Amino acid sequence: MFPMRPRNCINVRPNAGKRWSKREIQLLGTTFDADIAADIGRTTAAVWMKRRQLKIARYRIRASSWMRWEEWEEDLVGTLPDIRLADKLGRSVAGVEAKRHKMHIPVCPLFGPWQAAEAKLMGKIPDKEIARIYGRTVGTVRSKRRELKILNTAALRRDWTTEEDKLLGTMPDVEVARRLGRSVQGVKGRRCGLRLCKPQPAHRRWTAAEEKLLGRYPDKELAARFHRHVGAVELRRNRLGIPCPNGLVIHWRTEEDALLGTISDAAVARKLGRSKGAVQARRMRLKIAAKRTWNKAQDELLGTMPDHELAEKIGRSAGAVQARRQALGIPNCGRRIWSKEEESLLGRMPDRVLAARLNRTESAVQIHRLRRGIPQFGWVQLRPWTRHETALLGTMTDSCLAKHINRTKGAVQMRRFTLGIRPFGVARVWTKAEDKLLGTVRDREVAKKIGRTVEAVAQRRSTLKRKLSK
Repeated sequence: MFPMRPRNCINVRPNAGKRWSKREIQLLGTTFDADIAADIGRTTAAVWMKRRQLKIARYRIRASSWMRWEEWEEDLVGTLPDIRLADKLGRSVAGVEAKRHKMHIPVCPLFGPWQAAEAKLMGKIPDKEIARIYGRTVGTVRSKRRELKILNTAALRRDWTTEEDKLLGTMPDVEVARRLGRSVQGVKGRRCGLRLCKPQPAHRRWTAAEEKLLGRYPDKELAARFHRHVGAVELRRNRLGIPCPNGLVIHWRTEEDALLGTISDAAVARKLGRSKGAVQARRMRLKIAAKRTWNKAQDELLGTMPDHELAEKIGRSAGAVQARRQALGIPNCGRRIWSKEEESLLGRMPDRVLAARLNRTESAVQIHRLRRGIPQFGWVQLRPWTRHETALLGTMTDSCLAKHINRTKGAVQMRRFTLGIRPFGVARVWTKAEDKLLGTVRDREVAKKIGRTVEAVAQRRSTLKRKLSK
């Protein structure tokens, strides 16, 4: 299999351009193809293809060229952490680690030795703070503390005092956490546990004097007087169940509610002097179905234009227009009645051809043909099986019998399966009654009687070692 080309390789003919000199050929395989290409002024693809033609192996970095360890490098192994020594020597961390294992030198810790001051702070302040102060990781501090069996008292749960609980909700959680020396999440959890609201400087509680004025003056005027938002005033008034004082809201009477649903919303709005939206909102709130009556002018338009155009014209849905037209027995606009000549052509040609001939859609032709119970063009009615055809099943192969009786192989196979007849060539199991007949009369008569061949009867008789009776 031909090897994969480099990603930067392009289709270049090897003999295209200038000829290769002896010096250029000598450079092939001595270093990377890209470096050779940049040196001799050719493309990397051309260098790669020329090297492949001459069957020169590609350049590979040898261990002796740069992987050999010097004495001064070996002296540094184990004096610094592997990651720092690899960075200093320009080697990989895995290479430094492998060399250290080979020389049986223990690992040098990444950080310096533990000091007594660090051990004294363990457990008194969080591990994260110790790691930040001394430049260590949180995991190393935690491991050292557990090694010294020092309990992390800084992370233990501190009970809340009465004085601390009094501060909750009086100022932001961040400020309370800073004053009490706790975490913000701890302060928030304690405040939520006591069901105390979050302090909001912009939120003001409603006073009794402000609530008394609600409903006496418009919400906009009270909002300007209280220095509140109009929505806040309206929300507070609605919560207290105080009606709107601006006089724009007209309460519904029982007689007006009785008209809802009896006529259209527009007619009710004109009769009561209300807006159509107010009537519709009131009807939907009382869960009353809408009712629109059809007038004579609208009924006369049914069938004169398509349903969707009429629905857009009179402001109704297309489904309502179709239901009204069908209820009145009005045919659809543009609907052509099938003539006797057109119906006589159904099933005599494909639906697509007939649709093009009659200038109708293919679906319309298909639907009308199915309604009339006319089979599709080219449909062959199933031919009933005769006794003679059924008797031939199993006497020859299905394909031969299908050609003999002018049927498909699948039809012959399905009929044979239905009647439980074995396929031709499959051995039939000999029954005890058939075995008893062997040798009593001639093989030809036995074969004719049990429906087998003479050869099969003779072979079975010889297998059972029965002699033919005289």
